[in-house]
Amino acid sequence: MSNIPAILNKYGETLSIKRRQQTGTDDYGKPIYTWNTVADEKIFLHPLDAEEIQAFAGEYTPKDLKGYFKPDSVVQENDHVTWESVDYEVKGLKVWKAGGLIKYQQAYLKRVS
Repeated sequence: MSNIPAILNKYGETLSIKRRQQTGTDDYGKPIYTWNTVADEKIFLHPLDAEEIQAFAGEYTPKDLKGYFKPDSVVQENDHVTWESVDYEVKGLKVWKAGGLIKYQQAYLKRVS
């Protein structure tokens, strides 16, 4: 998987990366948050395999996914991506390097809606 950006450009799906941002406060002084799109990026989605689901027992289910992002992606922990009208929260974001260079980023995507 040394040429992830080229694979993502060809086979990835364009999804919006959304980040929670405070947009004000309510009448009681509590923050009000909204999810705003910070980027549209090509992402490769893959279902979790049985070993991953078992290794993280109780944390992930067969409805959750794994996402592969470009090396320069703006994705961060707790961001959301929406695929087929379902929101997923970015968890366990990892940066994969080879030869000192970032090759791609990988995250578990926990279904939240």
